Amino acid sequence: MIKTFKVILILQVLAIQAFAQIGGGHMEKMNALLRQYGGDNAVPIKYEPQFGLVHQTILGYADHYTISDIKQILVIKAPAGATVQFNCDSTDPCINHIGANAKGKYLSGITYYFSNEIAANTFAALAVEIIEKDFKRKAAIEYSMNEFMQKVPVKKVPTSAPKTEQQSFLSIESDEESALPVKTAETTKPKKKVDHLSMNTYTDVEETDIPATLNPFGKQLISILQLAQRHELAKIRGQETASVSQAKIKLPKAKKNYINTYKGEDCFIAEFGTMQYYEDLEEKYTEIKDEIEAALPDSYEPKDMAESEVYEKSDNEVYHTEYYHTENPTMPSIVIRIAPDGKGHTLFLRIGKP
Repeated sequence: MIKTFKVILILQVLAIQAFAQIGGGHMEKMNALLRQYGGDNAVPIKYEPQFGLVHQTILGYADHYTISDIKQILVIKAPAGATVQFNCDSTDPCINHIGANAKGKYLSGITYYFSNEIAANTFAALAVEIIEKDFKRKAAIEYSMNEFMQKVPVKKVPTSAPKTEQQSFLSIESDEESALPVKTAETTKPKKKVDHLSMNTYTDVEETDIPATLNPFGKQLISILQLAQRHELAKIRGQETASVSQAKIKLPKAKKNYINTYKGEDCFIAEFGTMQYYEDLEEKYTEIKDEIEAALPDSYEPKDMAESEVYEKSDNEVYHTEYYHTENPTMPSIVIRIAPDGKGHTLFLRIGKP
């Protein structure tokens, strides 16, 4: 009887060890990286560790895949951060992409954007460990930083010593240290702070060619657009939250103003409200759209995205307009859109890379 009990106990221990997985913990770290540095794809990933099922929904678009089906991971340096590409087998698309109209198709890869290159490499390294250790599969990986290629652990700096950005990332190979990056507060202070129409606006940025006839909304919009043209949106980064930086410049009528990342570069986003039904935001959408068009110079023209391919099978009314520079395609664009966000619909404006 005692021998039988011992055999059962040993088998139970072996079973626990066999199914001990690192995926759950690693995915928590990956989600923390997304929240802090992920820009438009900062929505956390839902993960089922036993089978490696990955689910993520962003602005009404859902992606589903099995992490062990990823055969290649590429980290590519961008002007402001890096991108991480998860690629399937070249002959077998494995990313199930479902649009807002519930129509799905399979893609051969998916890309995650990060405003910090170290965060992107850490994200990739964690994913590779899940694939190799939990599912005994191989995934080719190309890092953008030598430290990750050589798998040199970054040692923790004593609390008394000042941390550099590189040192704030702890080794992913250490059992005692976290792989999460820690952002330190900015030490520089704005040159001047004024209360502009009670909007708590900072004026430590250069403003040029802003027509005096514009209303407060138009002046702020053009100020932000000029910063984006000079790739200086970092100047108005404010307090850090879980996933974004509050913006020091605030658009009138906006409920939230923050700096995020889009296509690997800083962008400004203002949210004007969230409602259960998109029809409830229609009047506000038209109001903000009129404000944009009254402020923009003649060199910008609107493009109604309702005619674009992404909406061709949508049964809902489309509220999505983008403004592009007619002479210089590299100039920042302005996007205004009502988009589903999982809980309802949000009206937002984005200024950044076209």
